[in-house]
Amino acid sequence: MKTKLGAKGVLAAVVCIVVSVGAIGCGFTGSSEAAEVRLALGFGPDRGWAIDTDDAYPITNLGIGEPLGRIDFDGEITPGLATSWEQIDPTTWEFELREGVTFHNGEELDAAAAVTALTALAEDSASPPAGLTAEEVSYEEAGPMTVRVVTEAEDPIMPQRLAGRNTAIFAPEAYENGGWPPSPFGTGTGPFMVKDEPSGGRVTLTAFEPYWGGEPQAGSAEVRFIEDPNARSDALRSGEVDLADLLPTTQLPVLEEEENLEVFSDDVPRTTTLHTNTDSGPTSDPLVREAISLAIDREALADNVMEGVGEPAAGIFSPSDPWFDESREVVEPDPERARELLSEAGYEEGELSLTLQTYPDRDHLPNLATAVQGMLSDIGIQTDIRVSEYATVEADVLEGDYDLGIFSRGYIIETNDAAGFLETDFTCEGSYNLNRYCSEEVDAIVERLNSTADEQERFDLFVEAETRILEDFAGVPLVHEQESFAHVETLEGFQPHPTKHYLMTTEIRSSE
Repeated sequence: MKTKLGAKGVLAAVVCIVVSVGAIGCGFTGSSEAAEVRLALGFGPDRGWAIDTDDAYPITNLGIGEPLGRIDFDGEITPGLATSWEQIDPTTWEFELREGVTFHNGEELDAAAAVTALTALAEDSASPPAGLTAEEVSYEEAGPMTVRVVTEAEDPIMPQRLAGRNTAIFAPEAYENGGWPPSPFGTGTGPFMVKDEPSGGRVTLTAFEPYWGGEPQAGSAEVRFIEDPNARSDALRSGEVDLADLLPTTQLPVLEEEENLEVFSDDVPRTTTLHTNTDSGPTSDPLVREAISLAIDREALADNVMEGVGEPAAGIFSPSDPWFDESREVVEPDPERARELLSEAGYEEGELSLTLQTYPDRDHLPNLATAVQGMLSDIGIQTDIRVSEYATVEADVLEGDYDLGIFSRGYIIETNDAAGFLETDFTCEGSYNLNRYCSEEVDAIVERLNSTADEQERFDLFVEAETRILEDFAGVPLVHEQESFAHVETLEGFQPHPTKHYLMTTEIRSSE
């Protein structure tokens, strides 16, 4: 099933492909036997469960914490802890909170609790989400169950921002001791709460029966965070777990042969990019960056390295996204022109040597690095591949200690709208500017985008910003990704979410 959303939905698309016998269990409703669900996930918390980092993934994905809005499975923003919202004037929004929501510690959700949580995110976090810094927004109690949001400038996508996983609301207790981050243990509102202090790459969840959305059908869950994708696959095949995500493409044919498994691949709003240091070193020269782009055979990468689980990238956004420019085409490799550009930049063949960094957490990245190394060698660029754990590579790249880096990057991570991604990744002060890119023109486009509500005008601004970024070769998009996962047939009620916001929902259960 493939659903393409309109611009209002501001989400890519969802593809659920059943490649083995069986049907997807989306929407199971039935009596619960309260059996334990066992999961093997590729990415776990490594920042102390801090909500303003990528650790927000497991907080929302495992049903621990929730924001005001909900990014539904069709990509629409729907009620979460807030039941409705309204833009009172260009710089003021009001959110009506849901009655009867209980935190895991027994406290009740009200406007005071929500204002405490959101204000702490804006003022205490070192890296609040785009558009939600203390300089950009403030929060007030407009009634016992009404939160007023006042912005410095007009912000038409505030509901999307407050549906982001980084804006989950915790009980006031989580913020009483001051400092950052707030602890999500025993202070969330989701259908599951952490049973024991996480340790050894595992966390145990137990159902939160007073959950406002209905009693969870799984009584508990054991979650194992396993970095090695082949180990996740092995754990699934051996019956140790019920579901595994981020499966290696090389293992998919083997898993498809297992009679008790259902294997799926789904489109995700995520692109693997060859990032270029535009600030220093040889790649600060746009001629070198253009030569690198023309050396890359994107079709070959998608077909041979990704083995069809992904498609060649024509730009930052994929054809299934509402921001995609249909006139954009995949760049054809031109090694001869690439060599000419290197010569214009002052490099003789074989003279230029670059570092190429990546990480093994997603199994296709080192393989792509090897393929890119060969393509660059064909135009006379030598590369030294360095594979390190994600946190190490990220730190080096953000500090500018690199030439090239291959990263997998989702572009609606913080909000259900790619404007936040453009702001964090491609503006001069962006908090996740992997390319160390700075363009006054792009900054101005993003600023206009953040204050524009008209859908067509927003689309035009997205195209304008992407075009400028691609013309500057601020990174070389390689492939648009799909993510593969599998589960045993006895796991019911699981529905893949296009941005992986939700996994442990009230419907998921094991029938064993």
